[in-house]
Amino acid sequence: MTLGQAFSAGRVSGGTTKGGLIGSANNAPTVKNSYWDLTTSGQAISAGGTARTTAQLQANLPAGFLSGWGINKTLSYPILSDSENFSSTL
Repeated sequence: MTLGQAFSAGRVSGGTTKGGLIGSANNAPTVKNSYWDLTTSGQAISAGGTARTTAQLQANLPAGFLSGWGINKTLSYPILSDSENFSSTL
């Protein structure tokens, strides 16, 4: 399984297996171009992805976020701006 062009901006709570984007995982997915908010999550580690501060995630679209994504710089996190370019196998 591959996770790509994803981000997490919420507070993370739970047991010892929690992580910023992905908690402890058996058979962890391949993670590409995915991030978590270090500031809001309270998590310094993750089983995948890259930590960014709130300011970094709101400054520009993160690396690897392609067409279909937009951002209102300094005011928002990345948003899906074109649902036609979104796909999921879930």
